[in-house]
Amino acid sequence: MSTTMTRFGIEIDAPDGSAALDLERRLEHLASVTVGRGAHWFVEVAGPADPEAVMRIARQWLRDIGEARTSMRIDCDELVVTQDPRHRAPHADFIG
Repeated sequence: MSTTMTRFGIEIDAPDGSAALDLERRLEHLASVTVGRGAHWFVEVAGPADPEAVMRIARQWLRDIGEARTSMRIDCDELVVTQDPRHRAPHADFIG
C-alpha cells in the first residue's frame, strides 16, 4: 500500500487558541505550528505529510473538544473534516 504525501502542507482550522494548541501537541511529531491571525486560529503542518494520518488525528481531536467539523486545507485544496458518526462517547450510558 502506498502513502500519498502532501507537497506544500496542511492547515487545520481551530475554534480557538487553546484548541489549536491541543491539536499542535497531538501533531508535534510532524513539526506542527499554531498560527493565530486575529480571531482565526489554525494549525499548520509543513509538507510532506500523510493527509490520512493527519485526518485521523483531527477526527479524534474534534471528538475530544466537542466540535462537529472543521476545515482542512491540503496543498491549498479545502475539505471539511467531521467526527466519525459511529463514535459513542465512553460516558454515553452514564445515568446520574
